[in-house]
Amino acid sequence: NVQEGKSYHFDGLASDEYNGRCSVKISKATKITTLDQDIQAVEYQGDTLEAKIADITEVGQWLNVEAKCVQLFDPSSDSIAQTGLLSDETGTMKFTKWAKANLKEKFEEGKSYRIENVIADEYNGRFSIKLNKNSVIKELDKDIESSYSETEFYGNIVNISPSSGIIKRCETCKAVVQKGVCKAHGKVKSTLDLRVMGNIDNGLAVQSFLLKRQETEALLGKSMD
Repeated sequence: NVQEGKSYHFDGLASDEYNGRCSVKISKATKITTLDQDIQAVEYQGDTLEAKIADITEVGQWLNVEAKCVQLFDPSSDSIAQTGLLSDETGTMKFTKWAKANLKEKFEEGKSYRIENVIADEYNGRFSIKLNKNSVIKELDKDIESSYSETEFYGNIVNISPSSGIIKRCETCKAVVQKGVCKAHGKVKSTLDLRVMGNIDNGLAVQSFLLKRQETEALLGKSMD
């Protein structure tokens, strides 16, 4: 297997094209040799487009987006640094910032940002934005107009995440702490919090949900203490 950051000689690649873009394919006939010398490379930035959220309709697009962070979710795995919703006047879209991208800038709810070099992705017919190691996050002085609005959704709870219940959060960044370790700050002091995560199904669609401490306490009829 090839590894990121290493240099190789590829013999017997096949050229291909998809959506007007050229690519190469590795097949069983391809011979791969690891090189001792390091090949100088330019980071691929793609054909970066200035885009509104409503314009994001193609998987693999490289984009620059200006939007407001309207909601943050608790990451579902250690591979995710932050995830939530970005919104501008044209629409709202989920974003994911991968932990391996090692981006120091953090999103905060209610603040507006310019996010450069993100990649459009799609799952189950819904487009999203993925941040990578080439992405740049810049907080804006101006306030981006948001089209985000709340809706009601009725259905049956069909799944409760094992990450529900009493959890520990980093005192500095409020991220969930696993075994006393915060992904951003290492071994830290933590505070307790309460939440319920899961999925709700109305027979036509399935939505994920997050009940924070206040909502969970109201549902249980008792405090976390």
